[in-house]
Amino acid sequence: MKRYSVWIPAALLSLSLCDPAAYPAPPSAAFPSTALSPASVESLKLYASASKDCRVALEKAEALASRGKWKSAFAALDDFDKANADPYALAMKTSLALRGAVSSAALRSFRLVDLEESRDLKAIERDEGAGDEFPFDPPALAAAQAAKGVAAPGVLSRELGNYFYEAAARFSGAWTMSDQAIIARAIGEYSAADGAGAMDGESLLRYASLLVSGDKKIEALRVIDASISAYGESQDRINAIVLGARTASRLGDAAKEEGYYSKADEAFPKSPTPGILRHMIAVENGRKEAAQAAAEGLVAAYGSNPNVARAIVSSWVAAGERATARSFLERRIAAGGGDATLSTLNFYLAVLIAQGDPSAADRAEGLAALDAAASQLKAAGGGDLEVYRIMDGVRASLLSPSADRAK
Repeated sequence: MKRYSVWIPAALLSLSLCDPAAYPAPPSAAFPSTALSPASVESLKLYASASKDCRVALEKAEALASRGKWKSAFAALDDFDKANADPYALAMKTSLALRGAVSSAALRSFRLVDLEESRDLKAIERDEGAGDEFPFDPPALAAAQAAKGVAAPGVLSRELGNYFYEAAARFSGAWTMSDQAIIARAIGEYSAADGAGAMDGESLLRYASLLVSGDKKIEALRVIDASISAYGESQDRINAIVLGARTASRLGDAAKEEGYYSKADEAFPKSPTPGILRHMIAVENGRKEAAQAAAEGLVAAYGSNPNVARAIVSSWVAAGERATARSFLERRIAAGGGDATLSTLNFYLAVLIAQGDPSAADRAEGLAALDAAASQLKAAGGGDLEVYRIMDGVRASLLSPSADRAK
């Protein structure tokens, strides 16, 4: 099953999202096992109102899932509730299916496996693909429970929100429901989960992305702030910070936008991430001077980092500013610098030229840049064989007949 990160269209949350008291945590004593990691104990807090027998099954499933034993985790819950009558068990089953499936047919059937050492879901998906899927339809099962008068706890609403979010992201225009209906269901489930205080950082971020895609951007900022808070010290909070800065920028709220940059600076003090964020959003909004300033600062501090150069170039290219990216690289190379920085800049100049249907003159400049990159890399201490292999591939592209077209 492929993993997706998509911003899609939802409704205003009813709680004061920046108030921690709005989200009282159930007592963790309901799950006292020392076999669980702190993260697993935390994730089980929202299941604390389940029956005693259900909590035992949930704890066993969570312990198995934390070790990659997705199939066994699901089976543990099936052993407890084969009839899918318990809403807490259904919530955990839905979570396991969404997080741990190797493959899925339209989110109506799933294949789960128990991972062995050194294997991951992507490797199994690549090597084995689909097979041995079992039917599992969370919305239908939840509807059957509701028809019997079973109230859905907040955690089940959250997982159903995640289910419909995945459906919208993966099957737009090709599912059993229209896009509008899928999104409406995601909104409704997230709203119910929020009202119950059952949202986490990721689900809040997804919820905010629905607001951003619609016409409730101001309200979305409050949800984004709650998401950042819920993520705590997790590195994943950068995704919420990015969405916050982008949303504030689109609203023209410069002070709020700068506030998100400050959060990025605080969260990643020795990382190029804040600078890359500033550059990306400046490019997206056509703020040319700000984009240039951010790029200059990044090269000055992290010029030898190939990921930084790639991010700078990619932002401009994605915005249709290929010529701007090229002129920036040419100017920075001419300004001089350390061998490692110049090698990186020359390499990406060569790549940019090779990907742009070069003329004979362009090709000559690209080859010269590539020669300089190789020479400067050696002077800086050299790279591994893979780096030179990639350079050879760029060189071959620049030397190919298709590249030799006059403009």
